[in-house]
Amino acid sequence: MKTNIIVDCPACESLDTKIVFTPNKNDWESFRLLSNTKYNGIMNSWSDFLDLNVKQCNRCQHLWHHIQPDFSSLMKMYDSHSIMKKKRSGSTVPNKNIFKSMEKLYKLSVKINKSQPTFLDYGSGSGRFSKTALKAGFDVWSFEPSLKRRNEQENGYITVNTLDELNGLKFDVINLEQVLEHVKDPYEIIKSLLPYLKTKSIVRVTTPNLGKYNAKKLWNTFPYDGKKQHDLSPYEHLHGFNSQSLRILLKRLNLSQVKNIHVLVTHPYQLMRFITGIISIKLGATSFIVTLDKEKL
Repeated sequence: MKTNIIVDCPACESLDTKIVFTPNKNDWESFRLLSNTKYNGIMNSWSDFLDLNVKQCNRCQHLWHHIQPDFSSLMKMYDSHSIMKKKRSGSTVPNKNIFKSMEKLYKLSVKINKSQPTFLDYGSGSGRFSKTALKAGFDVWSFEPSLKRRNEQENGYITVNTLDELNGLKFDVINLEQVLEHVKDPYEIIKSLLPYLKTKSIVRVTTPNLGKYNAKKLWNTFPYDGKKQHDLSPYEHLHGFNSQSLRILLKRLNLSQVKNIHVLVTHPYQLMRFITGIISIKLGATSFIVTLDKEKL
């Protein structure tokens, strides 16, 4: 296995960081239990290469695994995963809340762009957002790097294996639902998508929100409590965002909250949580509707 060592903060680039979690023997046993429970034991030998240490940025409070598996190892892990509950996982089944979310996004995009909106679901998983975006009225393209999860999709939309297959298309909406916490370099992932944006395109970004936890609660159940995955579950989640670290990351890419007046109608709660997140990490959310800041381009 090759590994990636992440030294400076992936969100704000600060070098002012610290180790906030170092495993003991029981933690490694919990890690192997997670490996056997969800990944058919594929991670059992990873302790020879990885340290399970978690770093935190003193500036923006972002969390990340200090040493991370390489992309090939991660894909093997994803392709070996099994559903931990008897019922189908909520992460694979579209629901009313997802449809309402996509319906509001469709209305906002039509108001801003005045045309039939196109939608790229980047890191689409089993396709639940692609499916509901299609139902909401979007023309949908889907990209998912994991072959197993791609095969779980019920198509009706256009699926691509690589971004090169998009042939220079530009989209009204790019959706990054629970994606950035899974990748080595969130900054580079979003940067690679900027050429696919139009002048008024919307980028929808959501991640788990680790800013809502106090330190004791966060580490009491890490890396695995025997029942459900942790929000920084090794090594499926490589990063732990909060409202501040996600906002700073997006700002580095000239992406800022959509300022169009129609956001007040379609996404008032999300706009309020964005504003409160500037004041307090604990009150903020990690679900943003952003667009390119043309004044800074």
